[in-house]
Amino acid sequence: MEDNSPKESEGWERRYIAHGARIDEALELYSSLGYEVLAEPLTPDDLDSCCRDCALLANCEFKIIYTRRQEASKDDSKWRDITEL
Repeated sequence: MEDNSPKESEGWERRYIAHGARIDEALELYSSLGYEVLAEPLTPDDLDSCCRDCALLANCEFKIIYTRRQEASKDDSKWRDITEL
């Protein structure tokens, strides 16, 4: 499993792999907490070698959820880090 993708070098943090309705829930949750959010398609390189041949993965749409802090203006103090909750 690759942990040093170009996304991480751009300040994105890999959160988890989601499927179906969980993708939309993650986008909504992290956005409401003030994060920029990406849902990127899962590729074989994102998986451990033992998982790459799974037939289930070939038939499902999994996405990797990435987040990063939005650039808040000086007057905008409403955004909180999720770890503060």
